[in-house]
Amino acid sequence: MKLHRRYLGSLAFSAGGFDTLRLPRNYVYSALKFCLIADIDRAGGAAGDAKDSAPAQLVNTLEVVVNGKNTVKRMDMETLHRRNQQYHGVRPFIDAANLAGFGVLANDISMVSAQFDFELPPAGPWAKGVDCLLDARGMSSLDLNVRWGTGLDVMNDAFGGAITVNSARLHVWTIERVNAPVVPYALWKEYRLLSQTVPGAGILTFDLPVNTTYEAVTLKTHSDGDQVNTIIPWGAANQNPIRLYSGSEVYLDLPGGAIQMDNRLALQTEVPELTLSAAAINHARQEFRLEGYYHLPFVHDGMLSEMLDATRLGDLKIDATCAVPGTQDVVDIYCSEIILPETPAQAAA
Repeated sequence: MKLHRRYLGSLAFSAGGFDTLRLPRNYVYSALKFCLIADIDRAGGAAGDAKDSAPAQLVNTLEVVVNGKNTVKRMDMETLHRRNQQYHGVRPFIDAANLAGFGVLANDISMVSAQFDFELPPAGPWAKGVDCLLDARGMSSLDLNVRWGTGLDVMNDAFGGAITVNSARLHVWTIERVNAPVVPYALWKEYRLLSQTVPGAGILTFDLPVNTTYEAVTLKTHSDGDQVNTIIPWGAANQNPIRLYSGSEVYLDLPGGAIQMDNRLALQTEVPELTLSAAAINHARQEFRLEGYYHLPFVHDGMLSEMLDATRLGDLKIDATCAVPGTQDVVDIYCSEIILPETPAQAAA
């Protein structure tokens, strides 16, 4: 299978608006790539900071819909940018240093990129064997839906100034496979399941769907607009745990900080910065966890046989022991599923 790359066009920002880009359906998708370029004015406030990976918040939701009704991918660009870092071991391109802080800006150009993968990393589009692809051949439609945010979405809750988006444009291109065999492929589905405000310190329980097979589940914690580790703290005084279980069967029971440390090694995730600090770090003595992200993977080497099969479970739950460091403390749950193709017996039934 040869690789084919092509630029599909761009969509112009419209605050709070909605746009659709019709995607071509003559090849098989390996990845759909994005870069947001924004021109922003900021009337400085007295406090606050840009959110993580700003100006990604101008893209509230990216969604890939098949045949007009089946959503394959749905995610905000801020989270997608960091999930790419987890899955690929390197942070995608971003050039937005001037957005740090709360000072005045005029016609500041910032950029941030991300991509939807349809092949499981680390296999990627250069692997010989492929399990997951999005085969667009024969589809009746394939759409990219974009729901836009607003200018103030790029700043955290402490900011009291104003943001003007002079212009912003989301550029879209692909990596596709040409002459891919016409065989059933597994489908990699990713989406945000829920967003839950933390009502108070203690155990927060989340119910996950049980009619699917999981590649991974990710928790994301943010307080007053910033990704933080303090909702599920790790330190000398606290080692708050995350527990994944079904009935009496426990699949994971670890402190959140330990999960982040495992993620750093297993996902080869370099984190050379902290969200609320622009200070340089001493790499001889400091290496950080990816703030606010707790990734629970089941497929470690691309082998789909390692997935968590929840289709025969009565329930599947996550318990997270949470603190309340801010005014608006939130835990998001993102699901990564593998939809397996029908077997010949299933297709004939």
